[in-house]
Amino acid sequence: LREESLNRARTRGFKFPGAIGVLILDGDGDEEMPPPGRVPLFPGAYLHIAVNHAVSDAASIVPMVTDLIGLHRAAREVLAKQPVLPEHYIQNSATSSAASAAASDSGLPKSSSAASLVSAASGSFQSMETGSSVPKEPNPSSVPGSSPSGAACSTSQGPDSKGQEAMANSQSSSSSSGSKLKHHIVEALAVAALEAAQLPKAPGLEVQEARLKGAILMEDMLATAQDFAHNACNPSRHGYDHYLRLCSGACQIMEVASVSLGIPADHLMLAIVGMGFAVMAGHDKVKLSFIAPIRDGRFDGQAVGNLGAVRHLTLYMGGGRSLGACALDLSTRLRQREWDLADILNDDGDRIFMNIRSLPIFEGAQAVIEPINTNFGPSKNVRNICEMFADQEHPRQWTLWMGIRHDWSGSALAQSVRDVLWGLATNPLKKCC
Repeated sequence: LREESLNRARTRGFKFPGAIGVLILDGDGDEEMPPPGRVPLFPGAYLHIAVNHAVSDAASIVPMVTDLIGLHRAAREVLAKQPVLPEHYIQNSATSSAASAAASDSGLPKSSSAASLVSAASGSFQSMETGSSVPKEPNPSSVPGSSPSGAACSTSQGPDSKGQEAMANSQSSSSSSGSKLKHHIVEALAVAALEAAQLPKAPGLEVQEARLKGAILMEDMLATAQDFAHNACNPSRHGYDHYLRLCSGACQIMEVASVSLGIPADHLMLAIVGMGFAVMAGHDKVKLSFIAPIRDGRFDGQAVGNLGAVRHLTLYMGGGRSLGACALDLSTRLRQREWDLADILNDDGDRIFMNIRSLPIFEGAQAVIEPINTNFGPSKNVRNICEMFADQEHPRQWTLWMGIRHDWSGSALAQSVRDVLWGLATNPLKKCC
């Protein structure tokens, strides 16, 4: 499963806003454990969601998965509480006329109501849930030109090719009618599930258009505008890759610091990296750049679009400030959106750029993140001192993938980050510099 997920995750270049793959595993979970190196497969449904960054961002996965879970829950409730759907669901279906024809072809009375049609197919839909997805063979007694025993009824001696052709056409017509009926039932149930789920509005391109217009016309510059000037004038310098992995023990220490200070995990990750760099470099301030989701407006949380933007701030750590005070100051400024756009005149590439991607939390599902390949080294040039992806691969594991300028040490930064994290958990009153 993990190998197939990786192969699918590396698919690039599709034109759709998103691509969703579904893998459904059925079983009782009592199978023998696979050999070493193989991932065990447990019963359940696995979703793989890939988004096109031209029109959507990683945060768009959350509303997509939430809506899918809500729609699935509503569909199960419709099937459990209302086996006979109201007639207006059928009338609203886009293929009601085709379904009526399918009903007449399949032997149902023409006078039967649409609700009876759905009721008649509810049994087949429920049988699909129990695993019988293979269509049943038509009853030989109902096929014209055949006897109950299955032998062809022919008065001529020898094989009758016309009779066999007629029987094949009849079977094909019956199969087509059954598929039309099943398609109509699925559409009717989907309409009912959509009404029952009452999913919120999901804007997308209109929000992006408004933000692009605001940035070009200099309207509402700071709240939602895109940052066009980030890295526009920074010179490109030689760099290399360095990886830092926070394993279970370090993540537990991080949880202790997060709870004691009242800071979310992503805010704390930005704080320990920024303060770690300042301690390593001996500076009393650090310039931070990061990807912010910018989803504070109404319905923005449900938007499927590329709403993320780069924001910048400077964290002052001098004057005898403690580690806990600096971390709380940074978290407070992030909560209150006290950040800026790029300053072209004063931006000389001495920043720490971070893209923090923590595990999303769903009700009824669990996120599975693609493992980071720590043998991959694509960073030949960088435009900042350090450019970093911080990915939470597991609830107890973070991996920091850093592209560092050639005149800075990644190992020294890792050691400094370790010291800052330990200090925040055990002695938050310790001075930063």
